[in-house]
Amino acid sequence: PEKVNQPVVTSDTCFYTAHLNDRKTAVTLQSVLQKNAIRSEIVVEKVVENAGYWAMYPPAADMKQARANVRFLKDKGVKDYWLFRKGSRKGAISLGMFKEQRRAERIKKEWAKRGVELEIKPHLVRRDRFTLEIRTSRQLAELIKLANKSSEAVIEIKLEDNHCN
Repeated sequence: PEKVNQPVVTSDTCFYTAHLNDRKTAVTLQSVLQKNAIRSEIVVEKVVENAGYWAMYPPAADMKQARANVRFLKDKGVKDYWLFRKGSRKGAISLGMFKEQRRAERIKKEWAKRGVELEIKPHLVRRDRFTLEIRTSRQLAELIKLANKSSEAVIEIKLEDNHCN
C-alpha cells in the first residue's frame, strides 16, 4: 500500500501582541488577521496608570478655608493654580502637574523657600489596555515571530507556550 503524507495536526497556540494604544488599533489588526484566516480575540484589561505628579497645596477642611488658602497663595506670589471644588481632592489647590516626579519636587522646594508647603501626589488615571490574543498553529506562530523580529515591526509579539483558553 502507498503511504500518503498526512498533514501534521497541531493544536492552537496563543500568542499576544504588546499593549495596543486603543480599541480602534486592536480592531484594525484583528480585521487584517481575520482576512488572512487567523483567529484572534481582543483582550481588554482595566489598568491604573500614573499620568504624572501634582504639586499641590493640601486640601482644606471646607471651601471657606480653601478660598482663604487661595488668598494666602496669591499673597505669596502664586499666579497659576487650580482649586479643586469637588471630588476626592476637594479643597486642594494644584500649582501644576508634572510628567516627572523630580520636576514636581523642584517646584515644591522653590515654593518652600517662600513659605508655601506643597505635597507631591501621583495623578492616577484609569483606562482600558488592549491586547490581541492570536490563535494559530505553533508553526505559524513561530514564522510570525521570526518575521516580526527581522522587520521593523510596529507591534511587538509575545509567544506563549500554552494552548488557548
